[in-house]
Amino acid sequence: VSGCWGVGSEVLFTSQTLTYEDDEVRTIVDVATTSDGMFATIKLDSAVYPTSVVVDDDPNAAAFAGEVALLTRNVIVEGDDANSPDHGGYLMVYRTPNVKQTIEGIEFKKMGQLGIF
Repeated sequence: VSGCWGVGSEVLFTSQTLTYEDDEVRTIVDVATTSDGMFATIKLDSAVYPTSVVVDDDPNAAAFAGEVALLTRNVIVEGDDANSPDHGGYLMVYRTPNVKQTIEGIEFKKMGQLGIF
């Protein structure tokens, strides 16, 4: 956990209601890992406030689960031309017919080109 969810990282707690503004962002101020490395306690800069949840006896009623997401990325791919807002860097994955390509947990900045999809 501490390798990705380190001190200073931002964490998003999504809304558990129909109101999207109920999301919250907090910053990690401490990470304590158990001696076996199996569990960790993450301390945030402030409390995450519980939202009011409507309890309904109808089994067909909508239920909204919240999600937790790490916003801070350890790997950032960034284009270098700050003077051209319409043209950025690009990432090319060459043809690998027998190897599945998976890209996760990377932040892309100043990437892409205007008008190219």
